[in-house]
Amino acid sequence: TNCGAFLIKYVELLMMEKDGEKFQPEDITNFRKELAANIWAHGEWKRNSGYDTPPENVGDDYDSENETSCPKEL
Repeated sequence: TNCGAFLIKYVELLMMEKDGEKFQPEDITNFRKELAANIWAHGEWKRNSGYDTPPENVGDDYDSENETSCPKEL
């Protein structure tokens, strides 16, 4: 479905303080291609630059060694 792509685009527009209402369903095909190209380019940059994503530290999310996911009470 296109729901995920619409959500990503809407958040992108919010972050740039642009009107998300102007993004129309017929725009989604081009956005999906743009998103795929950007993800590919980022992967190529990481590969070519030698950048290595650091491993996640256990408990890093909530400053606890035991919790690594969102607490249920949230």
